[in-house]
Order: sequence, then C-alpha cells, then structure tokens
Amino acid sequence: KAEKELADARLEIEDIDMTKWYVQDRFTLSGCANVKSDADSIQALGDMFPILFMIVAILISLTTITRMVEEERGLIGTYKALGFTDKEIHRKYLIYALLACIVGGILGLVLGFIVLPAVIFPVFGVMYQFTEYTLSSNALYGMGGIILFILAIVGSAMISCNSELSSMPATLMRPKAPKNGSRVLLERV
Repeated sequence: KAEKELADARLEIEDIDMTKWYVQDRFTLSGCANVKSDADSIQALGDMFPILFMIVAILISLTTITRMVEEERGLIGTYKALGFTDKEIHRKYLIYALLACIVGGILGLVLGFIVLPAVIFPVFGVMYQFTEYTLSSNALYGMGGIILFILAIVGSAMISCNSELSSMPATLMRPKAPKNGSRVLLERV
C-alpha cells in the first residue's frame, strides 16, 4: 500500500509544471529604487546647473569687461598720449580679466566640489540612513570650466581693448558720440 502511494506521489510530482526562477537585483526593492530615483534627479540637476550657471556668468562677465574698457576710454587715451604702448595697455585689462577668471574658478571649484556636496549629502543621510559618503571630483570638468571662462573673458577683453586702441588718443579722451537716432513708426505715420 505504501509503495502504491509513493508511486502515485511520484506521478503527481512529474505532472507538476517546471518552476520559474525570478532573479531580481536590489533595485526591485522600493527603498533602493527610491534612492536611485533621487540620485538620478540630483545628477540631472548637477549636469544642467553648472552649464546654465556658466552661460549666465560668461554673459555677465563679457558685459562687465566690455563696459569697463568703454568707460575707461578717456584713461586709455591718456595712457596712449603719455606714450604707453598698446601692448602695455592691453596687459592691464588682460591681467585683470585673467585674475578674475582664476580666482572665480578656484572659488567655484571649492564651492561646487566640496561645499555643495557637504550640504546635499546630509539631507540624503537623513532620508536614507547613509553612514558616510566620499567626495569625488572630476578635475577635467573643473579645469575645463576655468579654461572656458579664461577664453571667453580674456578674449572679450582683447576685443574690447582692440576696438578702443584703434582710435587716436585725442578721440579716446573725448566722450563717445551718441548713436544716431532713428524715426519710430509713429513719427512716420
């Protein structure tokens, strides 16, 4: 009787469909998926923010350096009248622009690679109970940003100086003539 029951049990086992194995990684757990989602959001913000910030900073710096050169056109004319060479006058504005780029770049690297993670990671630690984090930075990105700033700002300083230095000292000492006005549509009607 026991042999018959054992044989019936073996037949039942053979009739059972083959089991399916599901191999899941840690990201199928909701906690890991939430951490990954939040980290991806911060990564996207971290990718876009520096680019947007750099564009705005370059535009502001271009405007500032160009305006500074235009406002000092009387001083540039005086320098030329006193016998300073164009190279010496260029050097003043180029060193100013270069130092501003280097100091601003180093300050930006410290804030971006050290201070900002020190503010963001504790928030992550409270939300997800992280025990520690390691700071890592990409020197290529940091130096690339500084080089981009140097090229843009020093280049604009050179262009601004070249446009002003092409004039005679007497012309530079006088205020710049206002632009010609044009008639608006209402005046034409």
